[in-house]
Order: sequence, then structure tokens, then C-alpha cells
Amino acid sequence: MPKSSQTWVKEAFEAHAQFIEEGYVDLEPGEFDRCWCCGNSRRKLQRCHIIPAALGGSDAIENLIPLCSRCHDKQPDVDDPVHTFEWIKAEQNPLTGVGMGDRWEVMQKTMELTKQMKPNKIQCEAIKEWFVYFLDTRVNNHCGQSGQGSYVKDASILWAFTKALEKTCGKLPDPDAGAAGLPAT
Repeated sequence: MPKSSQTWVKEAFEAHAQFIEEGYVDLEPGEFDRCWCCGNSRRKLQRCHIIPAALGGSDAIENLIPLCSRCHDKQPDVDDPVHTFEWIKAEQNPLTGVGMGDRWEVMQKTMELTKQMKPNKIQCEAIKEWFVYFLDTRVNNHCGQSGQGSYVKDASILWAFTKALEKTCGKLPDPDAGAAGLPAT
């Protein structure tokens, strides 16, 4: 028999207490009827995988979070478990603490990395190769719930791009060696 919504959400609350306490999820104890991203309590909550099954994620409570269908269709489908909580936090409106913000922190981080790099043509190629690598190996397509078919979510694309920038910033390619050392695309 399936567990009631409140029971599994309470278990998820306990399993992810660290992220709630650290402010990644803006909920108070006992708020078991709200979407963890937008805070909406009128939409039915769905069991959403932090790491999708297609990327090796399990159905264990540690890999599930409660989101409404709207947020579930926007959640990143990647194999990085912390990124889902970073995405939730980035989606929060800085004035209210909840709601669908504009990915403030992720966009700011991406802009800072790009400014630090001042990429030349070789570095731009390296970023592109890493971006394709992350999209091909660590991002999952999502089947939308509103008839839009299979697609890669914006949050997943942004994650892959941010990882590509981090990878390139962390180890800039030698201009004389081209894009050596990068994964084959």
C-alpha cells in the first residue's frame, strides 16, 4: 500500500534535514504539504528523483524530494545530487525566499567564471567540448508531463555549462597543445 503524501514527505524532510537547515530549502518544520522549490501548497506533490533512475538513481527516500509538477518539469536531470538542492536555492526569489526566481546564484557564478577566464578561441573550444561531454554523459532527457515530449531541461543545460566552465577554469588548456586532455566527443 502506498504511503500517504504526508508520511513520505516527512521522511524526505528528515533525510534531507542538512539541506533544509543550511537554507537550500526554505521550509519550516511541519510544512509537509509544500513544493520544496516554489512553496506552492495547492498543487499535488510528486516524488521526484534527485538523480534520475536513468542515471543510476534509486527509489530510496534519500534520492526523493517533493516537488509540484511545474517544478518537477524544471528540475535538473543530472547525476550530481547536491546540484538539485543548489538549483532549489537558486530558484528562490531573493525577496521572499521562495518562488521561481531567476537562478540568481548560478547565473552570478557563471558570469564570474566567464569574466575570470576572458576565454580565447582555444579555451572556447575546450568549454564547448566539456559542455558536450557533460550533456552526453551526465544529463538525462526528461519526458514532460504536459505533452511536450522528451527534452533537456534548462536547469540541466545550465548545470552542464557551469561544469564545463569550472573544468576549463580549473585546468586551462595549453595554447600550444590545443584541446588535448579533453574527453572525445
